[in-house]
Amino acid sequence: MNESRQPIIAATLFPDIFALPLADFIKLPIQFVSIDDCGRRDWRALIVGPDATRADYGRIIRAWYSEGDNRPLLACPVDGDIASWLEGPEMDRIVWNTLSVPPGPRDRRIVLRALESANSEIGRLRDSLAALEVRNRGLVDLARQLRRDATTCPLTGVFNRRAIEGLLDGEVSRRSGLALAVGLVDIDRFREANKRHLHTGGDIVIRGVAEVISTIIRESDAIGRIGGDEFLIIARGTGMEGATALATRIRQSVTAARFDCPNGPASASVSIGFAVAEGLQAVSAQSMRDLAAKALLDAKEAGRDRAVIRFALSPQPEGPAPA
Repeated sequence: MNESRQPIIAATLFPDIFALPLADFIKLPIQFVSIDDCGRRDWRALIVGPDATRADYGRIIRAWYSEGDNRPLLACPVDGDIASWLEGPEMDRIVWNTLSVPPGPRDRRIVLRALESANSEIGRLRDSLAALEVRNRGLVDLARQLRRDATTCPLTGVFNRRAIEGLLDGEVSRRSGLALAVGLVDIDRFREANKRHLHTGGDIVIRGVAEVISTIIRESDAIGRIGGDEFLIIARGTGMEGATALATRIRQSVTAARFDCPNGPASASVSIGFAVAEGLQAVSAQSMRDLAAKALLDAKEAGRDRAVIRFALSPQPEGPAPA
């Protein structure tokens, strides 16, 4: 490499740090070098040729700091009044040392000063990283909360209508012969209970029924509120026998529960309709919901507090489940 070209190359390597005009680099044998042989990368040494004046040094230092780089400079080699000027109190903050020879890899003073600067910079970077991690955790928590809010019924904490219907679409599309039970649960005579216990009491009953059902279904199952007092249940891998047992447990548990309303304890019963698909029956999410709705209607017409289970594509209901 041509030695006369080194200053120009150095200037292009650090264009965002050094703002000296190119003409100054051509006129003066100035070179900015990294002291990487000491294993330190967070400071630079400034080497200026013998013809440099104090004004040249001043211009170089101003250019260095005008770009916002607050790391101290190391100036070498210098002598005479320039050395005195660089070692003066006004330069003590921004110039580390003035040496009579260029720094060597075993110069303990330089290594110690480099370590001080490196440790300071590492500490600053760690603080910045910690702050960034805290901010990222906050963003992750916010995104999780937004997803939860978009899919959850605020009153009951179970899935909302849009979310549970989306889950049902996915379950039906990937069923591949696995048994699937889809249930509709309706709180019996809820309007009467709402009048008796007022609106707040009605909300307590709805929330209580959702909690009862949530404690009964498996982790692989899902429940969502699809109307004022109506819930949809998806029971994966559940056939006729399992759906009958699940419906009976839900019905009996709700009947036994008591809900603390402001004007006294409230009770409730539910009617349940289940549609069950087994084997390779071709079903859709809508056909399963329609069949469950018909089974629910049968349960209500049979006197409420009943569960009716139907096979998918079966023309006849299987009849009420035993009380």
